[in-house]
Amino acid sequence: MVLQKIVSGRQLEFACDDFVRDQPELLEKIGERYAQMLILDRLNICKNTDEEFLFIKSEENEKALAIKDLEELREDAIPAIDHFRNQVLPKLKNHINQENDIQKLRAIIEVLNEFNSTISDLMKSNDRDGSNLLNSSLQNFHLSSL
Repeated sequence: MVLQKIVSGRQLEFACDDFVRDQPELLEKIGERYAQMLILDRLNICKNTDEEFLFIKSEENEKALAIKDLEELREDAIPAIDHFRNQVLPKLKNHINQENDIQKLRAIIEVLNEFNSTISDLMKSNDRDGSNLLNSSLQNFHLSSL
């Protein structure tokens, strides 16, 4: 790990990856500046325009290779993204829908259990015709909860 001394107030700090951990854009800027300084240093070393031309041409070739590598990475990433989009997301949505259906079924079962207990109470009633208990039970029972 390359350390660079930075004087800040009275303290001496060492800049490294941890120094810009929460600020990756600073690390990118430092890298860009360092690359520009290297290019300028190499251009200053060139003795004539032919060497400068060859150096610039090699830099262009390196950039073209970097772009080609990036395109290859994208091509490799596209099938993985498509797999996620076409396979994983529908399965996840289906699972979520099933969970919602299960919650609805639980609510319906709870209402049906309430209705069953109401009917059981009606059957156990001592009323001759059971109409009073039936009317009061049905008033307490809410069909809107279905």
